[in-house]
Amino acid sequence: MKKFYETALDLFQDDPSMTYKNLPLMRNLERFQGPSYVYYRDMIDNRLSTFKDGLNDIIKIHYAIKANPNPHIVEHLARHADGFDLASGFELDLALNTGVHPSRISIAGPAKSLSELRSAASVGATVNIESQRELDIIGQLSEEMGFSCPVALRINVPFETKGFGLKMGGSPRQFGIDWDQVPAMIDRLTSYQLDFQGLHLFSGSQNLDTEQISIVQEKSYDLARKLADDFQLTMKKINLGGGLGIPYYPNDRALDSTEIKLGLNRIAEQAARDFDNVTLALELGRYLVGEAGIYVCEVIDIKRSGGVNYAITNGGLHHHLLATGNFGQVIRRSFPIKVLGKTGVEDSYRITGCLCTPLDIFASDIKLPRLEVGDKILVFQSGAYGKSSSPSGFLSHPDAKETLI
Repeated sequence: MKKFYETALDLFQDDPSMTYKNLPLMRNLERFQGPSYVYYRDMIDNRLSTFKDGLNDIIKIHYAIKANPNPHIVEHLARHADGFDLASGFELDLALNTGVHPSRISIAGPAKSLSELRSAASVGATVNIESQRELDIIGQLSEEMGFSCPVALRINVPFETKGFGLKMGGSPRQFGIDWDQVPAMIDRLTSYQLDFQGLHLFSGSQNLDTEQISIVQEKSYDLARKLADDFQLTMKKINLGGGLGIPYYPNDRALDSTEIKLGLNRIAEQAARDFDNVTLALELGRYLVGEAGIYVCEVIDIKRSGGVNYAITNGGLHHHLLATGNFGQVIRRSFPIKVLGKTGVEDSYRITGCLCTPLDIFASDIKLPRLEVGDKILVFQSGAYGKSSSPSGFLSHPDAKETLI
């Protein structure tokens, strides 16, 4: 039996009881009543260290907290990630409370409140400016506080982006500053006493096209270099975004991280020639934690309707919206689903949650070992955009628990 596993699904395929560090998963679950998320610390560490291995020193890996803001994960990554990208005042407080130094924090988002901007500016976190309003507020706060607040400009990239499950640039968007508005923003920025850090260029998320990821990263860097040349800007940091995806469905292919790193190193070598003491940031969320997590719920009832076997669980979309296909997916497909500790004769099932809505379905037609009430259903690839991305208050069922092991 292998002693180390890259993903939680690897562990199940080797041992359906999911014994990890001599402790079966069922023993870990005994601490909780009801559905739970389980995250594997070593798998997160391995993904991060493997990706960083061989990267040019000027490339820094940031954790995108929105992927999973579990405090134990954030606290753990505070010791290993180079920086943190945030999108709210709550995430700022979370990062600071778990020991992340403000110099390693940047905050983005298209509707930053005055309170959020003040909080970020007061501790010295980098604010990614996404509108003239934000620039003016930060400029005024800098004058009030008597020091130059660190800022970066978030650019809505002017080129086409391909392969992203969710596109966040390359067309009209609420995110960032359109390319044709950048000159005026730079001119306005110079009227304030601000510490200009560089640029933030984020094109999208959940991309499984290795070639397209490298193309977008190269185009993003070329954009930064052009702005620096045209406006004589000193670039300290260039955030190339992230968007690295993970395989959820049978025909998905995992990214070739070696090829992505080769492309990043080429960019880093060029950046070292173009700029003095610049760093390149890559923000990873789903890619770091997604495959290191599982969602566990229990079969409460089994019934047959219209020739379909229904296995009804105590979980649902209120815990894991993404796994039910209700988080922006056009076509509903099921995540990898297994039964804890069970093999043998299979039957076809429709796996549902406990909510009074027909949307609450984990799998419409999946073959699993013959189920019984009390069986534990495991939903893999659940380390990112799970609990925190779900409507936990819907129908007021108990919340899911979380543990990092």
